[in-house]
Amino acid sequence: MSGSTVTSKGQVTIPAKIRDEFGIESGDEIVFMKGLDGRLKVHVAKRRPGAGRGILKSSVKLTQQNIDRGIAEAVAERRGPKQLRSSRRVR
Repeated sequence: MSGSTVTSKGQVTIPAKIRDEFGIESGDEIVFMKGLDGRLKVHVAKRRPGAGRGILKSSVKLTQQNIDRGIAEAVAERRGPKQLRSSRRVR
């Protein structure tokens, strides 16, 4: 069994033996939960940079023009059956 002390900032260092045993690495998220029995439960969420990238595919190219058009359409839908206006401002 290993222990650790909580700092004044609420931080805890996970002992190397525990990190090695459970494969905890820099960037992993430690989640604290209260179990149904009232006891503290700890879960390691493996998160890596770029994880999940490329999962969703889209046939629409994400350009500023397409983003602006999507926003304008969403606003128009919310306002009701008014005519869709251009997002360009006339000076």
